[in-house]
Amino acid sequence: MEESSSALGSSGKVIPMRITRTAQSVVNVKLQADRDKALGQDLNSLTNFFDYFKDETVCFKFLELLRWSNGPVCPFCGYTEKIYRTAKGYKCANKACGKKFTVLHDSVFEHSKLPLRYWFVALYLCVNDTYGINSSQLARYLNITQKSAWFMMHRIREALIENNAPLFGIVEADETYVGGRSKNKHAKKKKKNTQGRSLVDKVPVLGMVEREGRLVAVTVNNAQQETLKKSITRVVEQGAMLITDELKSYHFARENYYHVTMKHRKEQYVNDEFHTNTIEGFWGLLKRGLSGTFHQVSKHYLQRYLNEFVFRYNHRKKDATQRFLLALHYACFKRLSYLQLRLKGQHEASKLLAA
Repeated sequence: MEESSSALGSSGKVIPMRITRTAQSVVNVKLQADRDKALGQDLNSLTNFFDYFKDETVCFKFLELLRWSNGPVCPFCGYTEKIYRTAKGYKCANKACGKKFTVLHDSVFEHSKLPLRYWFVALYLCVNDTYGINSSQLARYLNITQKSAWFMMHRIREALIENNAPLFGIVEADETYVGGRSKNKHAKKKKKNTQGRSLVDKVPVLGMVEREGRLVAVTVNNAQQETLKKSITRVVEQGAMLITDELKSYHFARENYYHVTMKHRKEQYVNDEFHTNTIEGFWGLLKRGLSGTFHQVSKHYLQRYLNEFVFRYNHRKKDATQRFLLALHYACFKRLSYLQLRLKGQHEASKLLAA
């Protein structure tokens, strides 16, 4: 029994060729060996990273091995039996399809004019730096424009959105407000009544974290009971132990959760194993990153920055190589156009909660 394959002639045209099933088995074994070798690289240091990803050919081959474990797959029809290699990628041999594609199709890298190696560097720095990297710094590192670096980072943040299974067990919940302090603003930009929980120039963010587990953080319109109830019941499994502060908006939790309240106003911060120090520790990490690395974040894009911080937090116990490979795998199946990114008023939190 024979199967068809193809080769590329000197003229650049696709030339079909015939290979036996035995030969195909040898190809599959070699493919798996190449994949194991590539994905087994030690990328825990920048020197190792740059030594391995030395040119575009290596980057494309690495991405193909990561995305297609058993060889190329047509992204249009899912055909795998016979794929032609062309001068610029692949072509589906399915007569009902016959479309051309590359490994970049339907990924955050699609239609980008920047080298794939630049994307790998940006992704590596994004997921492995404690506080992230801003677009101005990335632009200097890669010698590109700040606008290109800004768009690149937002496409990477799109890839870092993870599907959220319900949180269970012991779960801490807390809200915080993200926004600049009026005393640090120019006189012309200062506004009245911005103290405390004011929404004049601040954005409320709700965070929920499993004890020794995963964290979810979303922007919300306000900190009223109905708003927090809607978000928490979508994320936290009923019957879980929910630990919060004494804010009245959390009183609904008595209905479906084992609710424990920490009375911060009475300076009660820890009561045996009960506390909200985990989520408050994340707020400190988030705010240090936003103020120290990014300096100023628009409320329209705040959820995307939260996604970046949450990804690093949830995978903090992995090493640099594992975080990079996971993020790169996610990047293969996400797509974000500039028009989609610039849409004003798009509430990313709703998409995250629905994931």
